[in-house]
Amino acid sequence: MKEWMISQGWPLYVMLGMTVFGMIGSILSRIFYGKLAKEAQLCGTSDYPMLHYIRQKYSSYYKLGMRPGNAEALVKRYLALHRVGPLALYSWKEAGNFMMGAVMLTGLIRGIYRFQTTMQTDSALMDIGVGLVLALGLRLTGKIFSVERLQVITLNAICDYLENYLKSKLAGEMHQGGFNRFCYD
Repeated sequence: MKEWMISQGWPLYVMLGMTVFGMIGSILSRIFYGKLAKEAQLCGTSDYPMLHYIRQKYSSYYKLGMRPGNAEALVKRYLALHRVGPLALYSWKEAGNFMMGAVMLTGLIRGIYRFQTTMQTDSALMDIGVGLVLALGLRLTGKIFSVERLQVITLNAICDYLENYLKSKLAGEMHQGGFNRFCYD
């Protein structure tokens, strides 16, 4: 096995590196969304910067008389803009899919190159098979560390807080005259 790994050359190591990067992206995506979902459950008291920013924006819109009609669109917009590390939050879950395509393409190109240079189908099929196996590993990792459920929990928790608590709180403050200093009639 060791001799086979050494004889494959750098394309195999590139495919392995892309596979590891894709798996790390899937795992980090799960960690980031898990933390965000936990903080979103406590949206009113959370000190998570992005949640604080969304609360402030919603309050500012409300105080200026620009009632946000669709809180879900507002939340989705600011979630899409939220960056975690070098990538946007939504990009972390796509890192595995991108690397899966790159691994499959690298294995295919390496297999075609080997077939054209040596005219041996066994080595070409081996390279294509290695690319497919690594891509399958990335696909399974993406399914195991899926974040769709956490995305829904996060979005629903933030929208619920904005619509059912913060909106009524701000409306109550307006009726009690808390915002009279902003009105210039």
